[in-house]
Amino acid sequence: MSKSENKPVERVRESTVEVSVWANEGRKGTFYKATVRNSYHDGTEWHDTDSYDEDSLAALATAALKARSEIRKLRFKDRPAENDDSATDAAA
Repeated sequence: MSKSENKPVERVRESTVEVSVWANEGRKGTFYKATVRNSYHDGTEWHDTDSYDEDSLAALATAALKARSEIRKLRFKDRPAENDDSATDAAA
């Protein structure tokens, strides 16, 4: 896969924190991982940092929970459709 095709399947932003969700293919199918970025503006330019103050820690926690929710939705969509004849039998 080329770099241009390697894009996150979801992005979650909360304040200065952004979580990107990535789809990966493995032996058992698609699995998801996340990367986190915290940004700040120095008055002229935007920069990324690995440190978090009190407010950005709260944003990190919120963004991480939102990203987890998105991953769960993606995993649910990836599940094969189940052939459940019981609903049809009950209606007959």
